Amino acid sequence: MTNRRELNVILLTVAGGAVDAIIIMGFNVLTAAQTGNTILLSVALAQGKFALGVSAAVSVLAFVAGVAIGQGFLSALPDRWRIRAALGFETMLLLLLFGSWHRFGVQTGGEVEWLLIACAAAAMGVQSAVILNLRARSTTYITGMLAGFMTGVVSDLIAKISNHSSKGAILRDPQTSGSWRAGVAWLTYGAAAILTGLMFIQFGPIALVLPLLAVASVIAIGTDG
Repeated sequence: MTNRRELNVILLTVAGGAVDAIIIMGFNVLTAAQTGNTILLSVALAQGKFALGVSAAVSVLAFVAGVAIGQGFLSALPDRWRIRAALGFETMLLLLLFGSWHRFGVQTGGEVEWLLIACAAAAMGVQSAVILNLRARSTTYITGMLAGFMTGVVSDLIAKISNHSSKGAILRDPQTSGSWRAGVAWLTYGAAAILTGLMFIQFGPIALVLPLLAVASVIAIGTDG
């Protein structure tokens, strides 16, 4: 079960990196990493770039709505179906994003652009709710990935140097003992963003097939919860 959960987390990390890469290349805004989005919104407002500010605001609000909807599935449905249902809704949002973008073309603006951003951000919000439910590391929170990786590495290193002395045991945080997972997640996120970015340059919105396949694979594999 644990191995299956780890595989699911990696697949969802692929989806997160892919969607963020596609949307930032298409619309210069993030849809999963809302820390960066909040900064984009704040800077845009400070500089008077209200168009970019609106896009960032749409992303933040849609992400929050996606988290709420995802948690609604997770809280209301039986254990057997809740995660699959939430990820199924995420898949529908990604399909809507793909279909709408294909219909209106890569060069969009105004309400159409905000709709596409909202679909992507809401999908990532649903995914974030699922990840929290699985009690796994976030698939989009890169700062947390790097911090978890490095704190774990340093704690483990100090523990080994001190030959597992009492001081070393105190410094070693049980939550960071699996720090390699955070490192793998970071590399996976970056690799997925690079691959999807190259696909987007060559094929446009068709690159969305990668995150769609990743989420569909998790639905097919099933989860622990």
